[in-house]
Amino acid sequence: MTARKSSSGRHVTERRPYVMSEAELQAQVIELAATLGYLSYHTYDSRRSREGFPDLVLVHEESGALAVAELKRDGEHPTPAQQRWLIAFERRHHAYVWKPAHLRSGHIARELQRLVRQAHLDAVAGR
Repeated sequence: MTARKSSSGRHVTERRPYVMSEAELQAQVIELAATLGYLSYHTYDSRRSREGFPDLVLVHEESGALAVAELKRDGEHPTPAQQRWLIAFERRHHAYVWKPAHLRSGHIARELQRLVRQAHLDAVAGR
């Protein structure tokens, strides 16, 4: 919130729109994934990891569906190093850039559920 004076000289408090941090997004994605049966991994201190490695690795405990996700605040984009990792993972798995808008819209939940259904279908088909 910010305070300012109106044209009449009175103090007015304005609310700034809420902006979800990457850490908040991460916590909510991990919680959502857990409710859908996924194990999650996040490198706690990325300074000792390879540059650009995705924020989250998600593996569905029953089906084995594997996804990686780079998490960004609205308006942010992956770095070139992050793009390299996402492209490499995408060759055989599922790689995403997720933002708070994706969480709010239900897109992340739908996508994680779709991966589990697809993994089950692939298993039945022997793929």
